[in-house]
Amino acid sequence: MRNLLLTLRYDGSRYHGWQIQPNGDTVQQRLCDAFYKISGKNENIIGCSRTDAGVHANMFCCNVRTDCTVEAEKIPDALNFYLPSDIAVYGCNEVDYDFHARYDCKGKEYVYLIYNGK
Repeated sequence: MRNLLLTLRYDGSRYHGWQIQPNGDTVQQRLCDAFYKISGKNENIIGCSRTDAGVHANMFCCNVRTDCTVEAEKIPDALNFYLPSDIAVYGCNEVDYDFHARYDCKGKEYVYLIYNGK
């Protein structure tokens, strides 16, 4: 088993946030579905935090403990092949098995853009 740190960006306009939920399409569900297609297993992908419906992310980190044998540098391309165009994985690195994207997160930055026009 190994632990992979995935870095992605997404446009959350059509998603009900990051975390899997029964009432709507989520980024985590789409990523889990894509990972299943390359590993053949339902993996638990752990996000650095949750996001609300419609929220975008420029650098969202998550990790997955897996026995998938695909080389880390090839995983972004493999996942992106199965992901919709509004979700993109742009990094994958092996990290310590104990690494947890949520609990080992060092900080978060939020940017609020407000359109005040008619």
